[in-house]
Parts: sequence; C-alpha cells; structure tokens
Amino acid sequence: EKILNSHQRIVITGVGLTSALGHSYDEFASALLAGRSGIDKINRFRVEEHPCQIAGLAGEIPCPANANRSEFDSLLRLEQMAHWCGASALQDAGIDTHGLRVGLILGMGAEWMQMWEPDRQRGGHRIRMANLDDESVVTKTQRRLGLRGPTLTISAACASGNWALAEGRRWLQ
Repeated sequence: EKILNSHQRIVITGVGLTSALGHSYDEFASALLAGRSGIDKINRFRVEEHPCQIAGLAGEIPCPANANRSEFDSLLRLEQMAHWCGASALQDAGIDTHGLRVGLILGMGAEWMQMWEPDRQRGGHRIRMANLDDESVVTKTQRRLGLRGPTLTISAACASGNWALAEGRRWLQ
C-alpha cells in the first residue's frame, strides 16, 4: 500500500451537485458566471410567520439515469440530493465502481434535522440514538450507489463541504 506524501497531487475527477443554480457543474458555472442569483421567495412551504421568506432552494432533484424513478421519488429530499450528487460525480468521473473499494464522505450540516426538528416542534428533546434511529443518509447513499468502502458524514455548518474534501484528501494520502 503506497502512502502519498504531502507534495503529491490529488485531483477531483468527477463533480456531482445540486443547488439553486443548477444540478450539474455546467449549469451551476454558467449561472454563476452570468451573475444569476439562486435566492428567491420561498414557495415550497409556508413561511408567513417567519421573518425571512427568501432562500436558495434547489428545485426538483433529477433522478439518476440508473435509478428506479418510483423508488427515487419515494426518498426523502435529502436522500434524493445525496443520491443524485453521488451518482453524478461517479458518472462525471467515468468510474466503474464494480470491484473497487470506494469511500464516501458526505459534507452536510443537517443530516439529523429531519428527525430532530419535527421532534422539537412536538415538544420533544430527542438526541441521536443509533439503536432507535434509521440508518444515516451516507449509509443509504453508499448502498444505493453500490459502493464498498468507508463512509463518513461531516457536519460543520457551512464548512461541511470543504471539510469533506479535506478529509477525502487525507484518506487518499
């Protein structure tokens, strides 16, 4: 097993993304370079009682080419985003993962919010309990993509994605 030194290059070979500016690198880059804003009035859910009524919402998440449409539509939105991004990055990289050990690091600031927020709104004080909770989004995504390797979710607010990239580099080293 070869260990990389800090001077050897590690490159990103595939990109998968979903954002208010698009769902591919080309869409995102074109919108960004054109100076388009992804911020708009929230219309997906009710916000009349909230002081802020604008956000950058990602819109409908595309279904990956090799995914079952009805199964994809039944996923939580967060799971759709993770599946789309992972499948898109692998496709963009041109990687056939069959037989490869591929790790997955998901940089996300709110994985357990889908459980905690509704509980808190009901007056609860729930914390993450592995024996009671559903498997994590990164574990579900790993299974859906057919990956074998380590998984990790980085939850560090707005720094989550950058930290995930840095951790991926460390894994490769």
